Amino acid sequence: RNVKDQKLAHQQAGALKTSSLLEEDFFNFLTPAQKKRITHLVAIHDQPEKLHDRDELTLLEADVMGGLDTDFITPTFSQADNRRWLLGIQAKKIPLFVNSYSQETVVLLIKKRQDFYRIKAKNHS
Repeated sequence: RNVKDQKLAHQQAGALKTSSLLEEDFFNFLTPAQKKRITHLVAIHDQPEKLHDRDELTLLEADVMGGLDTDFITPTFSQADNRRWLLGIQAKKIPLFVNSYSQETVVLLIKKRQDFYRIKAKNHS
């Protein structure tokens, strides 16, 4: 399967799990409309062309920054795959950022990730 198919499968699986989780009694404080919206957000979070509302774009920001943060997730991409991934998010996702905190922080996280790969390459040479 290609990356696009994998992302769609990831979103669909996440939306199903989210919908099921939100049925637990713990989440009874949420309205049915709120639960539906949360499931919607998970279902489309990796499709920047479909994101327009502020909550959709804010989740995109959190998802991108979480993926970039090398203190949160240890990267497993090859050098080449990491470069392609960074170019993709810089072209398609970061321009959609609407929160000033995210716009500032993503620059730092990209540098931090690039440093991670630079150090990794230096240690393996």
